[in-house]
Amino acid sequence: MAIEFDPRDPSTIADPFPILEHLRSEDPVHWCSGWQGWLVTRYADVKAGLRDTRLSANRARPTQEALEDSPLYYKFQDLWFIFNDPPEHTRRRALVSKAFTSRVLEGFTPAVASIVDELVDRVIEAGQMDLLADFAEPLPRLVVAEQLGLPRSDIPRLKEWTDHINGFVLSNRRTSDKRKIATAAIEEADRYFRRQLSLRRHHPRHDLLTALVAAEDRGSVLSEDELVATSILILVAGNETVTHFFGNGMLALLSNEQEFNRLRGNPGSIDQAVEELLRYDPPQPIDSRIATEEIVLHGRTIHAGDRVTFSLSSANRDAEQFSKPNELDLGRQDNPHLAFGYGAHFCLAAPMARLQARIGLSTLVRRLAGVELRGDPIAWKDDSFGVRGVRELGLNFQPSRSQTLDDKSACSQLR
Repeated sequence: MAIEFDPRDPSTIADPFPILEHLRSEDPVHWCSGWQGWLVTRYADVKAGLRDTRLSANRARPTQEALEDSPLYYKFQDLWFIFNDPPEHTRRRALVSKAFTSRVLEGFTPAVASIVDELVDRVIEAGQMDLLADFAEPLPRLVVAEQLGLPRSDIPRLKEWTDHINGFVLSNRRTSDKRKIATAAIEEADRYFRRQLSLRRHHPRHDLLTALVAAEDRGSVLSEDELVATSILILVAGNETVTHFFGNGMLALLSNEQEFNRLRGNPGSIDQAVEELLRYDPPQPIDSRIATEEIVLHGRTIHAGDRVTFSLSSANRDAEQFSKPNELDLGRQDNPHLAFGYGAHFCLAAPMARLQARIGLSTLVRRLAGVELRGDPIAWKDDSFGVRGVRELGLNFQPSRSQTLDDKSACSQLR
């Protein structure tokens, strides 16, 4: 019997894995009327598709009306290397990557650890918190402000811009009103970052904005517009995924008490635990492309111009690739998951996301004991196909007496 994958169905949002498993078996290249495009679900096909040059990353094409209504927004969108194909993607990513070297990011390890402890300190005596509002949402915002060298006093407006831009970019209900709000946020962020970049030219600092200004590759540099666009992209890109790693991950641990206790008993295994939680329920469930020519896959004809959506969530549960894929196994050894994508568009900020995940999760495990869910039934976000996560996650706990965290492991060298 044919099954229709409806990305807006509440039961599918809450637990997409059974229907994804069915599609992998019976309809691995599935026409999804919900977003008028193809859904690819098998690991081998997803991995191959993410590096297929016949599939373009320029997947956010505006209408003429939208272009006229929001020219600055779409100007910057065109400058975001995540929406570029070679040769522009290659050039821009190479330049931006010079600000994301392991050496640069390792220097932020103490700051990340300090921010994590600060957030836990705020709630530790209360014995309860909303993991998202009190920890997982402010963490990446504080970290990115630290990375970019921006004052904490600016975080409220940085948050507002991020929420408004992501409210359109990641929405599955893109309205003209959301686009106008996002455009206004882009305009304010444009003026702000031009001032900040000017300051870095005259007074260099040890931060990512200075590194971006200084980035050069074989005589090529980022233009002023590219610098501003990239600064805005860094501001907005990592927030949702880091936030929902913690929400999805903690929910998975609380649903698998044996594995949670396993991590508590072996804190040095934090690297493996983070990778397994990313595989088990990734915060970025999909990645999309646009076909530039006809492609035939498993008997299905994908036409030029068709949208092809790769289910990272499904690929990470494929039994052809992973042993017992529906089980959470924090000791999993062979774990080539696709939570950060694959190929030329593999997430550039993955090392920083992993750093926050390792230090954050290690600290929560070390400092919180007897963690339990509290409050209403879990409510999943239903306003974005591109992000998977809960709206809130109430926790009760006691301050832990244990101080056995293997800090060397938690803050281990970035890969």
